[in-house]
Amino acid sequence: MKKQARKRIIHNMVVLLETYPMDDITIKMICAYSDINRSTFYAYFEDKYELVNTIKNIHLDRYRKLMRFVYFNFDIFRNNPDKVTQLYRIVFKYLKRYQTFFKAIIVTHPNEALIRSYMKLSHRGYHKILSDLTNIKHVDYQVQFNLGGQMAIIYTWLKNDTKESPEEMAQLLYQRLTTRKPN
Repeated sequence: MKKQARKRIIHNMVVLLETYPMDDITIKMICAYSDINRSTFYAYFEDKYELVNTIKNIHLDRYRKLMRFVYFNFDIFRNNPDKVTQLYRIVFKYLKRYQTFFKAIIVTHPNEALIRSYMKLSHRGYHKILSDLTNIKHVDYQVQFNLGGQMAIIYTWLKNDTKESPEEMAQLLYQRLTTRKPN
């Protein structure tokens, strides 16, 4: 039962983030949406900021694991369009599954610090992959360019309520990646 309360708190915070800016959300609102009393909330979280950090860390840890997997298994992806597309499909399925959260933090009420955390993690991962495993010159510029484009694509997809399937989006990103070959 206790885990259910924690899950409800997390779920309802995401629902609230979709509707309200972080500064407007109160503990009272979280408790009302979660059908719990304040003491239950405080048994799990110190305040709403710790709650948001918990949610953020859950998603960042999963993304970090994915980036680590890609790096250590890069040979699987090198020159294998199906595997690269599969990787993008995994990312887009994840974004769609947690669409409420990602739309809230990226589109509805952008959380710049959290977006920067994802960008920084992506930058490190892509930079490491491109530096260690390819001969691309000016890696930093290439990484920034790719990340900017990918972020714009993700933003637009979420803004449009993920109308296209994760498969279509994976194909779109793969085509964007392969239409130009940097030296």
